[in-house]
Amino acid sequence: MQVLTTTAVAQKALAAATVKVYRHRSRHMVDFITVESGPGSVRVSATNLETFAAIDLPASGEETWKVSVDATMFRDAVKISGDLTYTGESLIVGGMTLPALEDMPELEWGPPEYAGTFHGDPAFLHRATSSDQGRPILTGVHIGVDGWFDGLEAVATDSYRLHHAHYGGEWYGDPVLAPRAWFAELKRILGGDVTISRITCNNVDWIQGQSDAGIVSARVIDGTFPNWRNLIDGHEEHGSITVDAKQFGALVTAAGKIDKDKPVRLTVGDVLTVSSKSGEATYSATMPIQGQWHGYKDEPAIAFSPSYLVGTLPKTGEATILFDESALKPAIVKSELGMALLMPVRL
Repeated sequence: MQVLTTTAVAQKALAAATVKVYRHRSRHMVDFITVESGPGSVRVSATNLETFAAIDLPASGEETWKVSVDATMFRDAVKISGDLTYTGESLIVGGMTLPALEDMPELEWGPPEYAGTFHGDPAFLHRATSSDQGRPILTGVHIGVDGWFDGLEAVATDSYRLHHAHYGGEWYGDPVLAPRAWFAELKRILGGDVTISRITCNNVDWIQGQSDAGIVSARVIDGTFPNWRNLIDGHEEHGSITVDAKQFGALVTAAGKIDKDKPVRLTVGDVLTVSSKSGEATYSATMPIQGQWHGYKDEPAIAFSPSYLVGTLPKTGEATILFDESALKPAIVKSELGMALLMPVRL
């Protein structure tokens, strides 16, 4: 029984797919990758029982079979050849024999509950999650419906910034907390538009992303997400400006290079001045804007972390910054990516 992926392009695709799912292999038992053959297709998948990733590729075989093999051996073998032969006891890849592994953990999936479709880059949400494992709730992305919009909403915060995105589709049941690593994998493995579903795995709640390229799933985080809506409901607008996102991002990035630990200062007049200072080194540049803001009573400018500010911006199009009446409350940045709340830095 064989699956033949004989062209150089197909072999490279199989090797690339294997590298992508490789990080999801278990590291607490035998490292394994599962290969499934079906009519005209082959699926390569890996799981550590907390996450699952699968990539589907076209193939020339018509037989149906499934086998688990050593992950590292398979990864190395498909760099040489994309021709797979399953004998019933082993998988032969480019002349290398990989014994079939017995009694590997199985994932039992329940029926998915359709939630919606992500249009765009999940990195916008991933950037706002915390990496502090001591606060696991903030390492996740809150997904559900909170009534602001029709359809699916996703929110992430590390307590210094908050990113909110709205997508189409429906959501069933309570919101869930999706792990930050799952969001990072959506674009890396699946790319493009991704259908999001609630699903159970071994009778535990998981979240699943699926596209034509494959599947990425993860166990959800237990806990209650902070009441993020109070921050937005309490915003009292004190003026706003609209900027070209690409140009603004370039100026903020350049200002941040003076000292990445120093804030970037925004001063609004007829134009926007972006500046920074560290010791004797200074940076200042201006750009056109739409809108108006006159600063605060005792301070005509506002400052932000340069990396956080750039993280709110799309690569193209416009971004609008809405300033609060209080310098101690976050500003809001709106763009095609969604909405971000960003705490100012004291000058």
